[in-house]
Amino acid sequence: MSSDDKARIVERLGAHHVIVYSRENFTEAVMRLTGGVGADVVYDAVGQDTFGGSLAALRIRGHLVSFGQASGPIGNWDIGRFASKSITVSRPNYAHYTDTPEKLAPHVERFFAALRQGVVRIEAAKRYNLSDAGEAHRDLEARRTTGALVLVP
Repeated sequence: MSSDDKARIVERLGAHHVIVYSRENFTEAVMRLTGGVGADVVYDAVGQDTFGGSLAALRIRGHLVSFGQASGPIGNWDIGRFASKSITVSRPNYAHYTDTPEKLAPHVERFFAALRQGVVRIEAAKRYNLSDAGEAHRDLEARRTTGALVLVP
């Protein structure tokens, strides 16, 4: 998480451990939490600022799913370095998995089943009046938001 406020939200929603990467070294925190073993999988939506740390936080034969670049592109990496821990990396494009109703349906069904069973919990969307769209954009840019934002007439 990027802030203590966001960390409190995911704790309230049931996270067992939350690392505020803007305050502490998340690689060291992952290693501490896993007894020095590392994570099986890391999902990295940040990109440039976290990619190296995400790789370092993986266990032997770990997998990094790099699916975003909020802080910028990850740059060039020598994939030979991944062999030291037999790391695998994927860079999925969500549209390739959801570009037809037939591809999207199983994901939607799984998500709503998990939601109904309480496996996944979410907070209500933050609502802004359409006339306050500028404020919504400023909040997004300043990273003051979590979850969905909805503009209402």
